[in-house]
Amino acid sequence: MSLTKKEKLWLEGLQDYLITAPASLKRKVSSGNLSAYTTGDFDITLFNNKMVEDYELNSNQIAIDTPVSVEKAGARIGVLFFPFRVESCAG
Repeated sequence: MSLTKKEKLWLEGLQDYLITAPASLKRKVSSGNLSAYTTGDFDITLFNNKMVEDYELNSNQIAIDTPVSVEKAGARIGVLFFPFRVESCAG
């Protein structure tokens, strides 16, 4: 499978746009406040990582899965949808 020229340009444009994230958003990421996860679907969920950490610390539930912790902590910020699957990998 190969991408068309139009598809390649779209992906390059997407990357170019992501690079332009506001400095305030970049600070939230670098401070550990803003994180994201996927379960291998067509979306990623953005969440407040500090809220998850606090929940896990205060509930002694450190070993539960991230999506469960995010929901129980009320830490979900939003969901971004993609026109392609975002695989979930560890490593």
